[in-house]
Amino acid sequence: MPESNPHERPQNTVKQPFDPANGLGVRLKELRRARGMTLAQLAAKTGLSVGSLSQVERGRVSPTIRTIYSVATALGVSPAWIIDPESTGRYAPDEDYIVRAGRRREVINSNGVVKHLATPEMQKRYRGFIVTIRPGGSSGDEPYTHSGEEIGIVLDGSLVLEIGQRAYRLYK
Repeated sequence: MPESNPHERPQNTVKQPFDPANGLGVRLKELRRARGMTLAQLAAKTGLSVGSLSQVERGRVSPTIRTIYSVATALGVSPAWIIDPESTGRYAPDEDYIVRAGRRREVINSNGVVKHLATPEMQKRYRGFIVTIRPGGSSGDEPYTHSGEEIGIVLDGSLVLEIGQRAYRLYK
C-alpha cells in the first residue's frame, strides 16, 4: 500500500460553485497575514469579534459594508480593494510599493482622456496617474481646481495646458 504524505492536501473532486464572499475572505486573510496581524489584533483594531472575523475570512458569512470599511481601515487599504471583483483574489506584498502595468486601475475615461492610477491604493500621501489624452481630448469646457500639485511629462505629440488666463503649448 503506498504511503500517504501527511503534508499533502486531499484533492477535492467536487467543484465548488463560485462564491464571491469566499474570495473576499481569502484576500482579507492574506492581507492580514502579510501585515503580520493575528485575528485578535485585527479584532482589537476594528471592534469586531475574533469569531466574526474568522467567519468572514473562511467565507462563512458575507460582511456588511460597515465591517468592510472597518477592516479596510485597520489593514490600511481602500474598501474597494477588498471588494473588487476583478481582483485576482490574492494579495502580493509588493502591492504596497508598486503597481504593475496590468493592474493599474482606470479612474477616468471621458472626453478623450484616460486616467489610470499608477501608485498603490494604500499610498495616502500622494497619488500618481498615467494620463493619456487622445487628439482633440480635453478635461472639459469648464476650468476646474483641486487641492494638491501636479507634474506632467509629454511623451508624444503636444499638449495645450491652460493655467488661469495663460496657455502653454508643451511638446515631447
